[in-house]
Amino acid sequence: EVTGIEKLILAKPFEDLKEKSQKYIDKNGNKPKIFFANFGTLKEYKPRAEFANDFFTVGNFEIINPSGFQTIEDAITVFFHSEATAICICSSDDKYPEIIEYLVRLVRKAKPFTQIILAGYPVDKVEEYRANGIDDFIHIKANIYNVLNTLYDNIVY
Repeated sequence: EVTGIEKLILAKPFEDLKEKSQKYIDKNGNKPKIFFANFGTLKEYKPRAEFANDFFTVGNFEIINPSGFQTIEDAITVFFHSEATAICICSSDDKYPEIIEYLVRLVRKAKPFTQIILAGYPVDKVEEYRANGIDDFIHIKANIYNVLNTLYDNIVY
């Protein structure tokens, strides 16, 4: 007597993400948008913005990737006009302490259900940044499926 092996489709989780994306598109007429709040010089934000671009492209997000902002107010103004459902903050670990708290406060005040993601994983600041309102972190060790799936579950349609 032979017992069959259960069929395993390795791409199934990503097919599920594609399905969530299509449901969003069907309901809203476009892909979900993620805005990159790039801060500082090109050297400070570009590596993480490029990583984030590839990361969110897997989830079929429309990427809004403007040049680096010098002020939080400028970034917030552009973000509010972008119709994005999420924001990804991209810069260097050294720059994040001067950005996170104020930017998150402005976003939460005007668009409280916005998902706020940080590109990078500054180990010594993770709990502080979560307490300030960062919803998730993307980095080389992040589980891309879990992050994207959670993002789809939490974005406001």
